[in-house]
Amino acid sequence: MRALTRNPDLIDTDDAQLVRRTNVFKKIETAIKSAADKVGAGIKKAADTVGAGIKTAAKDVEHFAQTTGAKIVKFGTKVVQTVGEVVAKAASFIPDVGKPLEKAIDGVSKVAGVISDHIHANLSAKLQKGMNVMNTANKVMSYFRRDEEGFQQRDISDAYYFEELE
Repeated sequence: MRALTRNPDLIDTDDAQLVRRTNVFKKIETAIKSAADKVGAGIKKAADTVGAGIKTAAKDVEHFAQTTGAKIVKFGTKVVQTVGEVVAKAASFIPDVGKPLEKAIDGVSKVAGVISDHIHANLSAKLQKGMNVMNTANKVMSYFRRDEEGFQQRDISDAYYFEELE
């Protein structure tokens, strides 16, 4: 059997160009479809990879929130309580608006303290030490009271009173 070949003499030249053009356009169409399929498959693979990464990250964030989030909130609310106590005491010395401002800030700090005390979290040794320091600071701040009448001048000579021994 002989191989089939094209015989240009049998085909009109105008028709031959038309057949060739059809083949070229068919090749272009096939190439574009193939490239689009490859790009589409690449995009799908990238989307699947990103989706899996997002799922993993979401699980990690959930685990972090469950384990570390409580510690952050507990320590943060204790910091808010301590800063609130200090600011409230400082605000009490502002004339006219000091007392109401002190009461408002002190109320917020007490709420933060209650929240901090009711959150159960196992803190590290350093954070626990910080909590103990802030508890001590809050206790010390409770000893400072402003006189209701206002400032009073105090005699410093009474501060260094020593009894003479006989």
